[in-house]
Amino acid sequence: MKRIVRASAVVCAMALGACVGGSSAPRAGLDRGPTLEGVDVDGNGIRDDIDAFIGRNYSTERQRRAASQLAAHFQKTILVDKSDRAALKRQSVLGARAVGCVYDRFNGVDGSKQAAAVVWELEAVTANTRARLKAYWAYSKGLDGTVISMTEGDTCVPPEIALEDSGAIPKLDRGPTPRRNRREWQWHSR
Repeated sequence: MKRIVRASAVVCAMALGACVGGSSAPRAGLDRGPTLEGVDVDGNGIRDDIDAFIGRNYSTERQRRAASQLAAHFQKTILVDKSDRAALKRQSVLGARAVGCVYDRFNGVDGSKQAAAVVWELEAVTANTRARLKAYWAYSKGLDGTVISMTEGDTCVPPEIALEDSGAIPKLDRGPTPRRNRREWQWHSR
């Protein structure tokens, strides 16, 4: 059963990767090198090919910032120490914030994409090689059984706040969030 689920996930990721961007050659220019890190000349935590992808595919600066926040999260999921449960949990919280930001910035109207499509695109272009996909699966497996709480409100990281390699989670909440205003998610690996 696990093999079928994983095979299905690979097929879905490959199929999704084939349609990213809507052009006949969507993967043109994507780094398919042997390293997990890829090339990041500017040191912003996002592979340069994905930076270019974001610049080509998302129309407004607010959308590009949200996509960059999520892309940085996906890149860190591939590189995080899979044996460090606390680091995995920190990364999942940052990921929840990044996904929330994408959902705030992409509403599918006025020519913008649907938020779910943006999440899927960025996941597909980040995990675009076998080694990267396996690293992403290992991240997912490392979170198996954990629960995260999604806070309401603006989860976008302001451009002046840099997320350091320490994995520190910036305090962006606008005050305490009552329990009834949170959504909880149980994490299950694929």
